[in-house]
Amino acid sequence: MVNGLSKGSPQTIRVGCFQPFGSLFLAELLKEYADAVGLMGIQLLEGDQNQLHDWLNTGAVDMVITYNIGTSFGGDTYTAICKVPPHAILPADNPLAQQPQISIADLAKYPLVLLDLPQTSTYLMTLFEVLGDRPKISLTTRSYETVRSAVAAGFGVSILNMRPTGHAMADASHLVRRPLTDAVPAPHLVVADIYGSSKPQFVKILTQMLRQYFLSLGPKGFAIVTAERSNGLFDFSKNA
Repeated sequence: MVNGLSKGSPQTIRVGCFQPFGSLFLAELLKEYADAVGLMGIQLLEGDQNQLHDWLNTGAVDMVITYNIGTSFGGDTYTAICKVPPHAILPADNPLAQQPQISIADLAKYPLVLLDLPQTSTYLMTLFEVLGDRPKISLTTRSYETVRSAVAAGFGVSILNMRPTGHAMADASHLVRRPLTDAVPAPHLVVADIYGSSKPQFVKILTQMLRQYFLSLGPKGFAIVTAERSNGLFDFSKNA
């Protein structure tokens, strides 16, 4: 147990997260946190960027864990954890799967399965519009898991950011992930809160545990990226 934390902690902490994060890594991290501080209640709200912003501003959650894309969290305080660059996910029998790296322009030649969450879909489509042609969209879904299933079923290819981590369900053998050759800015995984310099101890501890979780995983544990770019995923001295 973390010394002194359980005594000053609320009985229930309220955490908001970007919708895919709950199954990708956050359930595992929150269990580690609960074990560290003693049994307590956790309310996890999973939503899109707009919902997270609203929940934080209205006090529905104490903190949110998300990407710094779309809706700005600039009015709140946030802590950057790591960078999570986009990568390609495609069926193993797709011709591009034989390549060690894939360009967005080449990916755009195939039908696209789109993770259609507010702000997220705009971010993903901007990658194609800037670096390739706009692809034909074969299926849209708000679910990360359905993106994987649809790609496996042959609907097309997709672009995602984070790979499953820890005890999250691994990809099927007929799914392939490849890094992108394009040098695109990587979204930052961030923890945002409304406390500024007066963060409660439980917010500080959970943020520290999240940082350590990804440091322990290392780039290969959560990202699909070329070797030369992996070294900068924890470096925030530059914006790129």
